[in-house]
Amino acid sequence: MFLQILDSTTSPLLLDTMIVVIIPFPCDLLIHTPLQLSPLIPPLRTTMNFLCQRLSFYASIIVYGISISLIAGALISQQWIQGKVVNSKVIAMVEGKMHAGLFSGVRVLDWGLGVRTIPFSVLSELEEGTSFFGRGYWFGTVSFTAFGMLFILLAMIFCLIYGMKKQKEYITPYGIMGCTALAMLFLTGAALLFYINFSQYMIDTVLLDSQIDAGFSTKDKIWVGYSFQLFIASIIVLLLPFILLYLGRVNCFVSDRVMEKTEKKMKNRADSSVFHY
Repeated sequence: MFLQILDSTTSPLLLDTMIVVIIPFPCDLLIHTPLQLSPLIPPLRTTMNFLCQRLSFYASIIVYGISISLIAGALISQQWIQGKVVNSKVIAMVEGKMHAGLFSGVRVLDWGLGVRTIPFSVLSELEEGTSFFGRGYWFGTVSFTAFGMLFILLAMIFCLIYGMKKQKEYITPYGIMGCTALAMLFLTGAALLFYINFSQYMIDTVLLDSQIDAGFSTKDKIWVGYSFQLFIASIIVLLLPFILLYLGRVNCFVSDRVMEKTEKKMKNRADSSVFHY
């Protein structure tokens, strides 16, 4: 009497192992016992869930990188506000203009003797008390932006950890979603503080008292620039990780019914390939 084992793990099409015991009697007696390997070999649907969820984590990292890039571009630029400067006392050959960011800006003025470009620092004017920014609004805008970027970085770290983790079951990414929600909350607060400051103070003037006394004015000639629009875009982009994580949960665009049919077909092919001796 001898033992012959047909191991179906050598074939990716077979999901069960068939143990065949052959006894040399006048008639060969076949005794077969199916050995279920479902705890060892994950179903196709579960495997696809793990793969698609991992892809959603890595795709979210790219989205977070784009959001941080937009915020950084907005912070270093000087186009949060833009405007025109007119002078009612002097006949200027060139119309004045100004643009500024959260930290610095430029005023281009003409006193009748030619255009003069005057760069300025928002921080210096805040210390002197001559800035068009309110101290509380400016500090709140910068602080909320910093906290928003911090939570985006934390969400990226969670995505990296979850993506590298060996999954045995579905991971509910509470850490990623929580950090993303907090980042959106702080960034939205920063945008609101800036716009309130703009509508209350900047809309009237963004000039110094000496420049106003010289006849320069920016009343009703100020508008928000593309830097603020980039900042708003960075908030909208943060909606994408929620969509990606949801798609990773629903089996990467493939319905459960289709996956079940695929598994049944593979099982049928496995059963038809087993020979009984």
